[in-house]
Amino acid sequence: MQGLYGAFVVKFNLQVAAFRRKHLADHGVAEAVTLATLTAMIGYFNRFLRIDMTSSMAILFRECEGGGNIGNLCQSPAAWRISNSLLLATIIRIGLVVVSYGCKVPAGIFVPSMAIGATFGRMVGIMVKAMEQASQRSGTYAFLGAAAALSGVMRITVTVVVIMFELTGALNYILPTMIVLLVTKAVGDFLGTNGIADEMIRFNGFPFLEKEDHAYNVSVSTVMRTEIQTLIESGMTIQNIEDILESTEAKGLPIVSSDGLRHIIGYIGRTELRYVLGRWMVDTYCAFVLKSLDRAKKMPRVDDHTRCMFTPRDPERDEEHGASFGIEEEAASTGFFESALSEGGIRFWPWVNQVCYVNETFTIGEGSF
Repeated sequence: MQGLYGAFVVKFNLQVAAFRRKHLADHGVAEAVTLATLTAMIGYFNRFLRIDMTSSMAILFRECEGGGNIGNLCQSPAAWRISNSLLLATIIRIGLVVVSYGCKVPAGIFVPSMAIGATFGRMVGIMVKAMEQASQRSGTYAFLGAAAALSGVMRITVTVVVIMFELTGALNYILPTMIVLLVTKAVGDFLGTNGIADEMIRFNGFPFLEKEDHAYNVSVSTVMRTEIQTLIESGMTIQNIEDILESTEAKGLPIVSSDGLRHIIGYIGRTELRYVLGRWMVDTYCAFVLKSLDRAKKMPRVDDHTRCMFTPRDPERDEEHGASFGIEEEAASTGFFESALSEGGIRFWPWVNQVCYVNETFTIGEGSF
């Protein structure tokens, strides 16, 4: 039964979450106040909803022997009336969990699910006791129902056993608890449902860690892409770079040597490429960047056939001016842009990050990162 409860809550709570995202995203406080008011009004008329959930479970877990007859739970003449009250509390609380879980209130689903299982389990225990007087363990049914409900909605097994025994210390019920949880898991697997936490992670688009372990001591070539776009250190034109940027969505491109050996020279980000090209490929690039119109007229003309260079002609001289400028740095504007453009083309090297070369036989180990 608790396996069905878990599948029901997961399915309909996702529908409520979709409705909440579409219609109530900007009304979180009003929604929380409304749900709290409705919960208080509805729960006031039921004795098991009127009290706190933890207090309710403490009462329902007690056996009739040894002072466990609280609220006439153990009186035979009132068995059917109490059973009806417990059934009504179970149904109402399931509905409240479906519509409340996921609202903008810092609360979870562990205790509500256990309370639902406890009321349903106690109801079953009272009915069994009414039909068979030899059965006096109504509190045990409530305990097993709470464990099964928590397992049904979260789709966890061993963890539930540990949680229940840490809360109650009832080590005598290990075997029946395991049997109940196995049946609940079998029902959940048959219905093909996942735990509500997993479903909410997928619904919200959060990164999800799969169960598979990472493989260590494998070569880099197994995770490398063999066909990648690259930039040549010299000889490319602006049109070539534009074509490459249009053909790929990569966040950056490696720069290789132009001698045919394709040794890696460095790396330049897509943002930096767009930034530099955007500064030079505007027709009005004159007085608002250069300090005088006369100097603007003397600057070489930039078009699609302008050559691009990713390495300095004179490394010792160019390194004095610095390297790897950020796109937000003041040093990369005005005077530096004037010196970056020459008769030979546009110099991109200040925005190039020099990176190390990694051989394809290099292995990835636990201490590699």
